[in-house]
Amino acid sequence: MAAMSKHLKDPDLPKHSEPQPGASALLRADAQGDVTLSFSDGSEPLKMNRRDFLRVSSVAAATAAMSSAACRRPVREIVPYVDRPEEVRIGMSNHYASVCTACPSQCGMLVKSRAGRPIKLEGNPQHPVSQGALCARGQASYIDLYDPDRLRDAQRVSGETVSAVSWEDIDSQVAAKLSEIRGGGGLRILTGAVHGPATDALIAEVTSSVPNARHYTYEALGDDAMLAANEASFGSAHVPHYRFDKASLIVSFGSDFLGTWLSPSEFTRQFASRRNPDADMSQLIAFESTLTLTGINADQRVRVRPDAMVDVAMAVAHQLFTAHSPKGVPAGAVRQALSAFTPAAVVERLGGDLNVAIIESVAQKLSQTAGKSIVVAGGNASATSNGVALESAVNLINAALGNDGQTIERDRPSYGAAGLAQLKALIAEIESGDVDMLIISGTNPVYSAPASLNVAEALAKVPLVISTSTHFDETARQAHYVATGCHSLEAWGDSNPRVGVHAIRQPAILPLYNTRSFEDSLMTWFGTAELSRTLAAFIPAPPQPAGNHPGAGQTYDTGPFYRFLRNYWQREVYPKADSLASFDQFWLATMREGVYLSNDAQTAPSLRVSQTVANLPSALTEIAAADDLGSKVLQLFASIPLYDGRQANNGHLQELPDPISKHVWGSYAMVSYKTLKGAKLKNGQYITVQVEGGPELSFQVIMVPGMHDDVIGIPLGYGRTAAGDVANGVGANAFKLSLSGENGVLYSGIKATIKKTDNVEVLSTVQQGNVIDVDYHRIMATAELKEYREKPDAGIHHPVATKNLWEDHDFGNLKWGMSIDMSKCTGCSACVIACQEENNIPVVGRQGVLEGREMHWLRIDRYYQLPEEAVKIRSSVIDDPMYSSEPEVAFGEYLANPRVLMHPMLCQHCDRAPCETVCPVLATMQSSDGLNQMSYQRCVGTRYCSNNCPYKVRRYNWFNYSENRGDTFFARLYPELKEHGRLNQTEPLQLGLNPDVTVRTRGVMEKCTFCVQRIRRGKWEIMKEGRRSFREGEVVTACQQACPAGAIDFGNVLDDTQTVSKMHKSPRATFALSDINTRPAIAYMTSIWNTDDELV
Repeated sequence: MAAMSKHLKDPDLPKHSEPQPGASALLRADAQGDVTLSFSDGSEPLKMNRRDFLRVSSVAAATAAMSSAACRRPVREIVPYVDRPEEVRIGMSNHYASVCTACPSQCGMLVKSRAGRPIKLEGNPQHPVSQGALCARGQASYIDLYDPDRLRDAQRVSGETVSAVSWEDIDSQVAAKLSEIRGGGGLRILTGAVHGPATDALIAEVTSSVPNARHYTYEALGDDAMLAANEASFGSAHVPHYRFDKASLIVSFGSDFLGTWLSPSEFTRQFASRRNPDADMSQLIAFESTLTLTGINADQRVRVRPDAMVDVAMAVAHQLFTAHSPKGVPAGAVRQALSAFTPAAVVERLGGDLNVAIIESVAQKLSQTAGKSIVVAGGNASATSNGVALESAVNLINAALGNDGQTIERDRPSYGAAGLAQLKALIAEIESGDVDMLIISGTNPVYSAPASLNVAEALAKVPLVISTSTHFDETARQAHYVATGCHSLEAWGDSNPRVGVHAIRQPAILPLYNTRSFEDSLMTWFGTAELSRTLAAFIPAPPQPAGNHPGAGQTYDTGPFYRFLRNYWQREVYPKADSLASFDQFWLATMREGVYLSNDAQTAPSLRVSQTVANLPSALTEIAAADDLGSKVLQLFASIPLYDGRQANNGHLQELPDPISKHVWGSYAMVSYKTLKGAKLKNGQYITVQVEGGPELSFQVIMVPGMHDDVIGIPLGYGRTAAGDVANGVGANAFKLSLSGENGVLYSGIKATIKKTDNVEVLSTVQQGNVIDVDYHRIMATAELKEYREKPDAGIHHPVATKNLWEDHDFGNLKWGMSIDMSKCTGCSACVIACQEENNIPVVGRQGVLEGREMHWLRIDRYYQLPEEAVKIRSSVIDDPMYSSEPEVAFGEYLANPRVLMHPMLCQHCDRAPCETVCPVLATMQSSDGLNQMSYQRCVGTRYCSNNCPYKVRRYNWFNYSENRGDTFFARLYPELKEHGRLNQTEPLQLGLNPDVTVRTRGVMEKCTFCVQRIRRGKWEIMKEGRRSFREGEVVTACQQACPAGAIDFGNVLDDTQTVSKMHKSPRATFALSDINTRPAIAYMTSIWNTDDELV
């Protein structure tokens, strides 16, 4: 038989050694009868003549017959489509526009679905909130859909006994109770903030149909102080829409707007758009007490206690009005209120990093950028006893500068929810006996409300409590029934995150279990002729269409709320479009695009000076000395991985390193170096923390440079007791350290009883950078803006050219490469989760992290830049603190307020890769288009490549994470096997795997592939079009797609027209460890800081 050969159709296209499993094939014959077999994954096509094809076919058939006679493969049943949906193609993905519900931001997203199951979430480029990006929590939220701990039926709760109950039973109980309430009683509905206008209209109809019915909203991380201050200052309790992309100067008083406050993905995109050193680069000045994502990206950062933040804001306002006379507010109306807050008096009271020059400089810069600046507070930093005063001072400054209407849009406010005020009102009504029935949806107050409110005890006094939670969570345990709700990807809804932005949340999959959405439950319970004839009209399902498909199956009823939703949009939203298109066309277009933008706008309110001044403090804050551990104050903050704990049962987020502490799988307490040494603490040592009337909680200590010496920072979201197997018992619930204040929850400036214990354990922190001497460790480059403009390659080390023992590769006209702009990258970790979800990267659990076996292909290294005075003590290699086990502690006295550098690190796809030369089986090799590719079939697990990789980005599968081996004998020897099964393979988690990427097995090395599956898909597309080259943007890696900052570019570095090629040739381009001559394919742009040297 003649030998077959594989010929590349085009020498400039990428070559790949073998087809991927599941790839579709295309068989074509030409006029001569020769056969060409092409693959959808982009691998090389097979060519043979007709005679060879017949021979191969005959041999294959004979071989199959002989092997089937000798043995039998396991039987696998495949259920094909009887009537395949028109849009479904085997091996092809579909994308549906929807809305993310992981937090109140309500970002627009695209759901990537394969064969009817969501496998990836990405930002919707058309949506003005997400603008194509999605945060880490949003991308991981589809894992919650496949959470094995989800309830699968409605439940009856009787004390500690829980049993499944039919929907008919729940509906009859609700109907009976509603009959009683109509005769005299109270109905209350408590929801979270993540719902749309149609749901609000439904609830309004429900409450109007029943006497004495009210709707309350509770969001654990609300903005009560801002709402209260804005109501006094502007006459309306609103959350304005911020435009950081229009601001040349940003001054933050404790607001972590790049981390977790309000709409971080949108704000990150806006902020990064102004971090171009070749244009009008903005400047960020941050006053804060704990080290936050916003603080590490600030050009200038000043440490201030949270309870004294208002004094600094007042000092800036004092200097602004006395020295610069802004035009927005008459100076005479406010000077008396500001008289006590001279910069000198505030500095004398607070001390620390603060000095008069800083306050004067900030005021001067604000005056120079009037109308082009933003002063912002908010979030947990405003959740203090004087938070309303701080927000009022911020309102005064912005109005005086003329920022309202320019960088702050109050005519298009965001729809924020109150945090605690309405929950307190509900509890008061329960205590007075006015509530006979309570329906709870989308909120968990038993877990997150301050301990002093005793929410669980209050719920016990309500005759009928119904929860619509998807899990049997802390609040659901206090209910009588759980009308199990759907995941947001299973239910219809809509969204209106701010005025003028309307979106439809369409489901991407039918409910996996016997569940019903909150809205459909309301429609069922209240859609009767006795209660609401309006809702009753939507209850009957439409007639089944005749002959729509073969078989006896019925068309799926989308439910009464879907009909209510369409009707609401037809009445309320469609008229705003003023379109010639029919409503059906408008509806389909909105679902396709994912958003409709209207011209709605409210009348922008003006500052009411007298009411604002009335909320300002009259005297400096009394600050008690905090010399010992017990006198420190607490600041509770929302962490990027867990936020408020609603996704705590998601192993992907539990194992996502916090960008600041790099800690995973548990809560902790961040302290400064001075606190660590003063209290004689060690990293990993436990302390106990207790507020008056609350439980005593334990936290491991982590020394974090940049922490205020008087403050201890503790993350929220941990300590769940009823979330599921993954979250239960992980960390302590810091919400129980919060206090109920007059204007909302107090999360900052909290006094507590703090004691140290003798218990010390190893911290579960991941592989990371610590302290860096940028002149010695040439991993990255950093420079100040004025240095860069004088010398474009400032901060970059240029290595001496060396000779190579190996021949250079010939890449033809295609070589894939990446660039990362470090001036834009904030370190938010969205790319880390995007990589994990795209490439089926397993979760290893806390024990795996402690053993250094985390599997992330992409990590964010966090470095504390060593100041010049600390470099001088590195005189001896033996005594060099850099080589101590904890260099950040050894250099602690020099790192009180350090410059923090973030560095995304992934496989560099080196031209001269050290890993390739040591692999004994050629499992890792260079492709013709510049990829350092990995053949899992060849890998025998010697780990030589990992040892030889200078970037330490290769991951080894120590266990078979792709199988659930928790019930085997080996699980007794290795208890983590059971954990691995729960985290990765317990049904239905497998439904979330990406079929385009091989699931690796034990003993195999893996790493970043530059999303080779996307490259192959792109090659298939251009081959179908008959083109010879890729256009920019035709292949987008998962990390690039997710990046809210737009810091990542990917493409052909040999194509001079593409951005990535230009970035590689930029004078700002630097390559990690360039001295060792590996020639990486990733260029890092110098991190440029817009600083003022006099204040550094």
